[in-house]
Amino acid sequence: MIIIRNVEKEDIERVADININCWKNCYKGIIDQEVLDSIDKTERIANMSRSMDNGIFIVSEEDSNVKGFCRYVTNNGYSSNYEDVDCEVCAIYVDVEYQRNGIGTKMLQYVLEDLKQKNKKKLIIWCLKANETARMFYTKMGGQVYAERKFDIRGKEYDEIAYEYDI
Repeated sequence: MIIIRNVEKEDIERVADININCWKNCYKGIIDQEVLDSIDKTERIANMSRSMDNGIFIVSEEDSNVKGFCRYVTNNGYSSNYEDVDCEVCAIYVDVEYQRNGIGTKMLQYVLEDLKQKNKKKLIIWCLKANETARMFYTKMGGQVYAERKFDIRGKEYDEIAYEYDI
């Protein structure tokens, strides 16, 4: 049974591992390989630890094993240019070996229900435009293309696309 719960300090190393593995596998051929090869686990752990106090940070757990995580905010987060957006998913990742087992779906459903309870109206999720797998997932979950922008990773620009969800 999948349990969605708030992240705990003891989860951070596992969350960082999920994040790194997803980047190295899901973004291969999308983000420059040198960027993927240079991901530093200590730095990711520090970033994830700081994120614990910035918004809402949940994990998906099954059999005492964290299999995914999601961080979201109840404001427009990184999307302050979009006045009609009042909440944002900043990160959602499922460990590569557990993808396509309903974990991402359960986390996003949890987020949407939580935001509905908080009287939020419009959620936005950004993803790399070349990440077809993520784009299919967001569409399957009811997201509509909302906006596009450029996103800088170590001096190189990548195209991003946003999906919106009316809550």
